[in-house]
Amino acid sequence: MTEVLLEYHNNLIISINVSGHSNYDYSGQDIVCAGISSIVFGGLNALNEHNLDKNNININEAIIKISLNEERDIQIIAQTIIIQLKTIAEKYSNYLNITSKYI
Repeated sequence: MTEVLLEYHNNLIISINVSGHSNYDYSGQDIVCAGISSIVFGGLNALNEHNLDKNNININEAIIKISLNEERDIQIIAQTIIIQLKTIAEKYSNYLNITSKYI
């Protein structure tokens, strides 16, 4: 299962953490994992266009961690990523879990 942890502070999204594999289907045929990856990497591309500091993005085999600032455009992109991920989670809740943490 893919796990997404959203961290909030003062009603702002401060980080999006994505880990795991959905295991919906075999590697290369997993539409849930492909959808999640498309959303996350498309969001990273949008954040890059708005000059989010590359030090705020940590990608390795096990997890993608995006640390966000309070800029309006950055927050809108983050909200878009979250809405899209929640749309997948509604249909494929056995393969994608989204939790929120308020700091």
